[in-house]
Order: sequence, then C-alpha cells, then structure tokens
Amino acid sequence: MKQSSSILLVCLALSGACSKVNKVEEAVTSTEKKMQEIAANSVETKIAAKETAEQTKFTYSLTTRTQMLESIMDKDSTLPIKMHSANVYFKSFEFQQIDEHTDPNLREVLYEEAVKEFTAVLLDLSSKIKLKKLTPDSAGNNELAFFALAAGIDELHHKQSEQVKKNPKHKSISFYGLVRSAFIKELKIGETMSAYEREMILTNQKDPMLDLIKARVDILTSKGLSGLTTKKKMNLGQKVKALLFKATFGRFGSIELPETYDTTDEETKKKIVEDLGGALKTRNFLREIGITKSLDGTLKSALQNIDFNEKSGPKEKSEDKRKELIRSQITDLLG
Repeated sequence: MKQSSSILLVCLALSGACSKVNKVEEAVTSTEKKMQEIAANSVETKIAAKETAEQTKFTYSLTTRTQMLESIMDKDSTLPIKMHSANVYFKSFEFQQIDEHTDPNLREVLYEEAVKEFTAVLLDLSSKIKLKKLTPDSAGNNELAFFALAAGIDELHHKQSEQVKKNPKHKSISFYGLVRSAFIKELKIGETMSAYEREMILTNQKDPMLDLIKARVDILTSKGLSGLTTKKKMNLGQKVKALLFKATFGRFGSIELPETYDTTDEETKKKIVEDLGGALKTRNFLREIGITKSLDGTLKSALQNIDFNEKSGPKEKSEDKRKELIRSQITDLLG
C-alpha cells in the first residue's frame, strides 16, 4: 500500500521542495541583467555586449539543463525535486528565449537541436524502464524521473509571456507544443514537415515520446487527486479495501481516500483545476492523433469515489463553481 500511493503522497510536498533549484534560475536572470546594463554604454559596446549576452545565455542554458538533468536522475532526490528540476530543464532550452525578431532559420535550428537533445535523453531513460507496465504505482528512480519529465514538458520560460504582452501576435511554444505540432502534421497528407518535426517522428523515437505523453495524463491526474485527498486519515475499512484492490489487481475492493476539498486553500484548488485540466487536454490530444489512453486503474477507482463528502454531508446543491468544474473534469477523465 505504501508503494502504491507513493506518487500521490509525494506530490503533496511539491510546492515546498524547490528552493535549491531556484538558485540556478536566479543566476541566469542576474547575468542577463548585467549584460543588458553593459549594452547601454555605446553603439559598439551594445553590439559586442549583445553577442556576449547571447553566448552567455546559451552557455547558462546548457549548464542549467545539465544540472537539472542530474537532479532529475539523482537517486536521492524526491519526486517533488525531480518535477521542479524538470520544469526548469524544459524552460532552459534556447528556443524558449527567442522573440519575433529572431531569424526564422535560427528558430528552426534551435527547435531541431532541442528535439535531438531531449530525444537522446528520453531514449536512454526509456531503455531502463518497462514502459508497457509503467503506472503511477511505479516507485523506481527511473520511473519517477520519467513521470517528472512528463509533467514538466509543457513549461514555458517567463520571457515567452513577456513577448506575448509586447506583441500579441507572438506565439509562445513549449517543448510539448513541438511534440503536438509534429504528431498532428504527421497525420495530414501532403503537409510539409520541418526538420525538427521529422526528427520527432523517427521510428525509434516515436513510441517513447508517445509513452511520455501517455504518462503525462496519469501524473497530472495524480497531482490533481493529491490536492483533493489525503492518505493520512484513511480508516481501517478504507485501508482494507485498498489492500484488496491491489491484491486482486482491481477485481475486488476499491481506492477510497479521505477528501480535503472543503478545508484546502484557494491556491490548491486552482492547482487542482489546472492539473486535471492539463490531463484532459493531453488525453484529448492523444485521441486527436488516434491513440486511446485509459486512466490507470488505481487512479480511476480513486476518482470514482470522489463525492466531495456529499454522501454524508449537506444535500443542498453546491454553488461552488470551482467544485462543479472539478466534478466535471473528473467525469470527463473517467469517460
């Protein structure tokens, strides 16, 4: 039972475990600001400083990814640390820091380099995991690293948001956006694919990438569920049902977790909506490209038993719009 709930429990600590990793992002920001100050002195200095700043930025980006990947793969790092490290890892790709003035050819080069770099990481990690048997119950270090990358693949660098504010026509794109573009274009007959999109769908790389996206559905659902429930207050009956469920591979018993929605804070509730919404969008993307993704059995049973304590509580219709949205998200995920 302890192993089967590892991901649900560790997700609860996510927000408080990231201070060490944040120092890297602060160092990058500080360096970029210094380079901008240097560039203000003269025309010649501006040109030289801009080139130096770009080189420094890209050097720091690679250094950041190297450090974050080490953190993700560290056997002593918890899932919350792995997940935050994965967020920073994806935000540090060079293409995340380009703008509308970036040469289109350079833009495509950066996309392709990012895809080649990450797919190499993904292939190596995938070779150490039994992907067909991967579930949120998996507690091995490689499996947790895989789930962390699946959760963080849609992260956007803050500069992209800034670019959109300056120019609404500017389209932000995450690594997940690159994945979506490649697999959707693959289905369109006669559609011209860019170099990075062709790289993405190579035979030996396609399946691991799809397995990562499938894992994203489960890990985001798990995160959302962890915000709605707690294992700490499980009574004896709930524990027995859960043990029976695991022992019979879901044929008997059930996963019934004590619910915490009514006592949780507003930020956590917003995060629940975000996580479940992300799981739904990912599941719908998979359907769009002809892939069926069913929820893991443990997650499915737990979600089926979420009733917001209404069976034993007040019978009045809820006026809590967020609660109703979450209820709708759960229904869609189970559908």
